[in-house]
Amino acid sequence: MSLTSLNETEGHYQPLKRSFLSQAFGDTKSAATMNIAITLILALLVNYAIEWLKYLYQRRHVSPNQLPPTYPTFIPFLGHLLSLLIIGPSFLGRASTYAGHLTCSRLTLVVTPVYILQDPSIIRALWKSPALASPMALYVYVLDHFFGMRSAALKVYRADDSGPFRKPHSGSTVLEKDRVGYITHSVLLTGLTGVGLGPFTTRTVGGMLGRVKGLETGVVGGWVEKPDLFTLMVEVIGRSVMEALAGPAFLELNPSFVDEFWEFDKTIPWFGHGIPAFLMPRATRRRERLKAMMIKWHRYARERCEEGTEVNGDLAWGSSLMRDRQETLGIVDGLDEDAMAAVDLGLVWASVANVVPSTVMATYHLFTESGLLERIRAVLADGTCRIDGSGFDLKALVQIPLLSSIYAETLRVYTNSYFATNSPHSATPLGQWMLPKGGIAMVNSRVSHMDPGVWNKTHPSYPAQTFWPDRFLNAKGEFSLEGLDGSWLPYGGGNAICPGRFLAKNIIILGIALMADRFDLEIMNKSVDMDMGKLGLGVLRPNKTIPFRVRRRYDGERGLEKEEAH
Repeated sequence: MSLTSLNETEGHYQPLKRSFLSQAFGDTKSAATMNIAITLILALLVNYAIEWLKYLYQRRHVSPNQLPPTYPTFIPFLGHLLSLLIIGPSFLGRASTYAGHLTCSRLTLVVTPVYILQDPSIIRALWKSPALASPMALYVYVLDHFFGMRSAALKVYRADDSGPFRKPHSGSTVLEKDRVGYITHSVLLTGLTGVGLGPFTTRTVGGMLGRVKGLETGVVGGWVEKPDLFTLMVEVIGRSVMEALAGPAFLELNPSFVDEFWEFDKTIPWFGHGIPAFLMPRATRRRERLKAMMIKWHRYARERCEEGTEVNGDLAWGSSLMRDRQETLGIVDGLDEDAMAAVDLGLVWASVANVVPSTVMATYHLFTESGLLERIRAVLADGTCRIDGSGFDLKALVQIPLLSSIYAETLRVYTNSYFATNSPHSATPLGQWMLPKGGIAMVNSRVSHMDPGVWNKTHPSYPAQTFWPDRFLNAKGEFSLEGLDGSWLPYGGGNAICPGRFLAKNIIILGIALMADRFDLEIMNKSVDMDMGKLGLGVLRPNKTIPFRVRRRYDGERGLEKEEAH
């Protein structure tokens, strides 16, 4: 064979040679990658197994003042963050349960340890501990992530280590006028549990009655179809609370506030999960518009605050609560008008974002649970809870055991809140466990509210996952929360318990009583799915509309004509 022929032959096979070598080296790279992946997975599995052994050992060998054991995680550098974001309370339920009972565990969120406390006895100890009474850690997170407070103002909150009590912590150097935690809490207590509660309730009830009267007028002549029960309660309750809090001028100045607010509420979970603002431009712009509306109203009220006051209210600010917040928080160094807009937007959100869906779901069950509506109407027909004018004696109404039980069961089933605190000054013992200095403690209400060890024990035919209107009635038919301290906690507990709880109970019970007394409702949906994206952020809201038919009641005793005759 000639040299030319050999060269031609070699040239003919050159592509095959390159292909063979490429495949060989490619296979080598693939094999190396596969080996690395297998090694990594094996290392993670071995580490996971070791973590489980350590966890079980610590569970079985508890020593006094021990830190809660760390719940195992498969990916150490992420900790439990993904599990919390994706499956939330179901993961928390597993992580805080041992041997069939709720307990306490340590979780890691990337690098930050968080102590989940779900044992009822430990929760009771938490509520009683003065060292853990400040919700400042939660304030900072919510103002930062939910309401967009700027970093300069957040420094004021982070710097306040004086505690929530009148007497500041001995090691604190924060000026009295800059004690934002104590100021916030004390003003809320005065406005929502002290002298301000009665007038605030009166204004809210007046708004509700006026809007219910409007609904009665609008459904004269038989059944009328309505698109959404939630939207109805936004109008009847949401607007009434907003006006009672900030006055009619607030919504007159900002006619788009209500619609923008409830769209913002849908995006709260994304803000709560810490999603960066640039990934949520529309939601972030909406939040800024809401804050701009608050600033517009603040400026309006400051110009007119000398006009005079109502009974425990203010013609400009709407309520003494709002006026007092401006007079106290408004002079704190570092809190500018943007910061005040953030804190007041937060107050509006806290005032309505839970009470509206609570009343929606209580009303839904009232009109769908077999026989429940008839029982409520029979109780309301008894004249002991009625007065002329408004129709109901609210003090008598909230004492009706069945109404109180429906209220409590609604909050048990649908509240999903995180309550957080920390131990800024020293390690704090909690029963057999110890919360270290600087440690963040969290309690999840849904885990406690779905604990079969508590809720299935006395009435196993009504498991924790079901709505049972009689759950909070004792053998005598009386409303009772006995033995449920540390297990029923929709408002948190201790010094930081929600100060708006009395107003919320009044509103929810009055709301369902008015619907039962004044209207017939037919709910179109056979069932309602909840928006689980709001996990940990308060009362769940329905993820779809709840269409219904409504008509004014005619029963020979109640009705628009008879009331108008007065």
